[in-house]
Amino acid sequence: MPAKLGQFPMQLNAVLFDKDGTLIDFDATFSPAVGHVIRTISGGDQALTEEIAKRWGFDLETGEIGNDSIIIAGSGYEITEVVAPLLGVDDVRAYSRHLDKLYGEICKDTVEALPGIENTLKSLKAQNITTGIATNDAQENAEAQMATLGFTDYFDEILGADSGYGAKPEAGMILGFCKQANVSPENVLMVGDSLHDLKAGKAAGAFTCGVETGPATAEELAPFADVVLPSAAALPEWLKLRSQA
Repeated sequence: MPAKLGQFPMQLNAVLFDKDGTLIDFDATFSPAVGHVIRTISGGDQALTEEIAKRWGFDLETGEIGNDSIIIAGSGYEITEVVAPLLGVDDVRAYSRHLDKLYGEICKDTVEALPGIENTLKSLKAQNITTGIATNDAQENAEAQMATLGFTDYFDEILGADSGYGAKPEAGMILGFCKQANVSPENVLMVGDSLHDLKAGKAAGAFTCGVETGPATAEELAPFADVVLPSAAALPEWLKLRSQA
């Protein structure tokens, strides 16, 4: 889908990124972790293993996460909530923190950036554009993964679903970023691969950029996006073209 250069009557002061599927390769990072977590929490019970995998949209044979899996865009609480009855869990929030730690321990080692992402972050930093992350993952996990990749210094703020602002698709995390970074929503570009990301950006009054590096297609992203790009790696060139338009 061609970039719509004329739809941004704004001064761009900040770019806020989703993490999974936008900055990092979701499958390479999370597929090994999901299988490990399922087998860990099921305690070796095969029937329980299979039912958790079904509810999480994970194929135990191929090790693949389904395109409609709650793992993709759900918060830790939402992911826990769908399996809590199977595990006899009453305190969903506490157990979700336990699962976040399990995922975090694995993903800090398996995390893999999408191609061209570091160049994008370098370009934004060179332009003195404020950058941040708004993820439905835990903040600690996001910080650990960025540290593994050597990306920590590129970000002014990193927020997770547990940072006190709620989870996407609600606007809280985007507004929280704006407050912490001292920027106005109308001067922020929210970049993400899912409808959760774009809906959150729109709800906050930000501009939105959909990227085709997740399961959602350009056609699915378009109704909620001011622009759709192949990936976040294309952002510097798009910004350059926009400045010349």
